[in-house]
Amino acid sequence: MAPNYAYQPIITSEEGFPTARKRRAIYLRPFLLFWLNSLFAEVIFLAVGVFIMTGTRDLIYKALWTLVFCPLGMGGAMGGVINYFIVDHYYGKKAAHFTGILSLLMLGTCNYLCYSLDRHFGWFRKTSTIQEREKVQAMNHTLSIWERIDAWLGWLSVGAELVYAAISGFFRGPSGTDSYQHHLIQAAVKKITRRFTPLQLQYIFKSYDQLYLDYCRSAQIEPRFVANERGLKGFWIGCPTAKYVVINFHGGGFAMDATKSYLDFWPSVARALSDEDITTDWFNITYTLTPHATYPTQFCEAVEALRYVIEDLGRSASEVVLVGDSAGANLCLALLSHLSHPSPAAPQLKITEPLKAIVLMSPWLSFRNDWSSMKINEDKDIDAREVTERWSQDYLNGVSTDNYTEALRAPETWWEGALVKQSLVLARSDEVLLDPIKAWVRKFSVYHPPNLRSTIRPS
Repeated sequence: MAPNYAYQPIITSEEGFPTARKRRAIYLRPFLLFWLNSLFAEVIFLAVGVFIMTGTRDLIYKALWTLVFCPLGMGGAMGGVINYFIVDHYYGKKAAHFTGILSLLMLGTCNYLCYSLDRHFGWFRKTSTIQEREKVQAMNHTLSIWERIDAWLGWLSVGAELVYAAISGFFRGPSGTDSYQHHLIQAAVKKITRRFTPLQLQYIFKSYDQLYLDYCRSAQIEPRFVANERGLKGFWIGCPTAKYVVINFHGGGFAMDATKSYLDFWPSVARALSDEDITTDWFNITYTLTPHATYPTQFCEAVEALRYVIEDLGRSASEVVLVGDSAGANLCLALLSHLSHPSPAAPQLKITEPLKAIVLMSPWLSFRNDWSSMKINEDKDIDAREVTERWSQDYLNGVSTDNYTEALRAPETWWEGALVKQSLVLARSDEVLLDPIKAWVRKFSVYHPPNLRSTIRPS
């Protein structure tokens, strides 16, 4: 049975000004308490937003809202709520409990209401509609606060996927990966690329330039960065006086930067070549990723990389090797096509002799997702079909595909005058890109049978 409380009115209509002042004081105490509480919380939110999230953009609007309107609103609302629901009904611990619960509910409701009003109607910001705001965000290519928070919360789903993969790996069967370790890696990479947007991936992981600086510190060498007014960006690893220059384009679907494994693998290749008295200087291109730029920007940067090496550095084309994996190999073939079939989408570049060689590792030659290998090897490879489809659409950004974006579209005769002496194509028998790779090799080998070597490594 509920306890029987006796209530005493704080003020009646017959009581005068002193009692009214007492009642106002009762209201002002929770108002001031929650005004200070809200002000303290909003100052923290503002500091996090400025120094960690979105910087000083629209700072006046943010400051007015977080330091003036929100604390006053929270103080007034909670002051009234306290008087209405608590002072007249509960005392002691119950009052403290209800106060805490209502404070959290009110703060969460207030912030969610403001977010919703801003998102749908553009309140508290300069943008007037959700479409305009998203357009501005796309132009600036920055993550919102919620996307940054979501980027870190996303690791929970990655962890859950790994737990599931750790169990399901014992029952993967012949349609799965060749090893338990590969099964875990495949599950993690697929979940990461499915769960996060390209901007979130670039936010979470270190950039290629940052990884290169770490590499230089560990190897105790001076960084050799390159950047020019034509948009070229990259860095060198090796000896400037080496006999051959290797221009390396990393993979990642044009959306992800290179990972640390690149700076473990390619320098080891350079050392192995050096042991055979073949000296190389590696020019690693840090081309612009989507969505910061789309086709043909990356294509133009690839052309500029070769122009820089040949014209600015004075190296002979016969001393240049093009290397690329996945999307990087896509750029290698776009560049090779441009040398014999100049594209209007990129600056013209003429060379007087063929390139020394081109090395393609798991090249991304077709944006189609209906190849048999994509279905057969879906559970064996790290590439998810829906991800490659989305990233290819982001790369094209509405531009019609052609022989420069999908090398497999080009007919056999297209490659007849390819300006390269030697070609090497590497792939695995259990990758989703295997069928288009085989189809392209057949086309290219029609006019370059003695100069082409393709290797398909078994699982």
